[in-house]
Amino acid sequence: MAAPDTNFLTISVSLDTVVLATADFGTPIVVAYTDAWSGNASRTYTDIASVAVDFPSSGVGSATYNACAAILSQNPHPPSVKVARAGAAVASKATIKILNRIAQGSVWKFNICGINVTYTETATETPTTIALALKTAADTALSGLTTQLAATDTITITRAHLNASLPIICTKEMAANSEFAVTTTFGTAANTALDSILAVDGSWYGLCFAQQQSIAQIKLIEAWSQTAQTKFYVFCISEAGERTQGSGDVFFDAKAAAYKYCLGLFTNTVMDVNADAAYLGAMLWRTPGSYTMTFKNLASVPADDITATIAAAVKAQNGNTYQSWRGFSCLQSSLVPYGVQQDTITTVQKIIEDLAVEEATLLTSTPKVPYNDAGRQMVIDAIKRVLERHAGYGAIEASTIKITAPTAASQATADRTARLFCGFVFSAKFTSAIESITVVGHLS
Repeated sequence: MAAPDTNFLTISVSLDTVVLATADFGTPIVVAYTDAWSGNASRTYTDIASVAVDFPSSGVGSATYNACAAILSQNPHPPSVKVARAGAAVASKATIKILNRIAQGSVWKFNICGINVTYTETATETPTTIALALKTAADTALSGLTTQLAATDTITITRAHLNASLPIICTKEMAANSEFAVTTTFGTAANTALDSILAVDGSWYGLCFAQQQSIAQIKLIEAWSQTAQTKFYVFCISEAGERTQGSGDVFFDAKAAAYKYCLGLFTNTVMDVNADAAYLGAMLWRTPGSYTMTFKNLASVPADDITATIAAAVKAQNGNTYQSWRGFSCLQSSLVPYGVQQDTITTVQKIIEDLAVEEATLLTSTPKVPYNDAGRQMVIDAIKRVLERHAGYGAIEASTIKITAPTAASQATADRTARLFCGFVFSAKFTSAIESITVVGHLS
């Protein structure tokens, strides 16, 4: 394992206070539960044909194939995509427990793997009769899945193919959230899997999961991304609670926690379209600081059909939607839960990484950086090179760059003995972007 930067470098930027491990900011990784190989190693693919060798487009492995296809279908797209094994392929299983009846005429409706299952409640129903009726409807509607009553009020749904999309039950169409409870069975916990993956391969930046994740899994991955602080997680969610604002919902809780290193897409009417993978594909070929993702098209992803009220509620929680606007399918925002745009977070992470690389290059390629004002200037010049490069990308305003440092003579004796030079400080103004326009006209 390489020695950490923190042995020699301490770099802090106010928006993000973590020094990055070496990472490739242009590389996405798809995390999958698969038996295509053993261990937590990753594999790199440059085209969809090579992905199909390990993950066919249908049946076993199709979820991984579809996620990689979404990344590689963007134009342009990253030159390669990695697939990492989170653990063994799991028995794809979900359950829906009926807690209470609603009322005569109420329509019970859920979506599983893109297929709607419905039942209209009659008089004198009980959780048992509703569960049996929904099971019957599911048996008729679903292909490649089996259902059974695990208890008189609980339906268990299992997908025949391992490592196809997990049968996540989307309850967005249900009449009332208090009337049911949904759980999904996974293998290795996502955060544990990501730690194992990172231990063997850290040369990637953006991540998504091949299989749709449950709320519990999404929250684990979000929390992990805040701990790692060197990677960026994108996910999709369709649960009804995300339309509103309440404790326990993914968007609400992430906003309250002010998470910076993840982004959520609300997909209301479109299931299994891999919008999260498509986002990574459209984002990661771009130079940090030179773009925004708002208004960007995601190839192969159909625009979502949601009301203005729902879209506003999602955005109020710092979630994001992909809709048609003036005939153009595009992202309506690219907010992270912290409340700023994803490109801002990624740019700050890239500046920190580049500072670490530049200073490390100075220390390792120079016979000696003298502990005097000449050495001080060498460090300042290295910082300046990074900031001016990012000004060229459009990330910061060149005229606002300021770098200060105390003189060598003013350094403490203990620091001089330890060969530690403290006090380098820079400031610069971030270049924002225009994403909203107001025009006032007067005609006569």
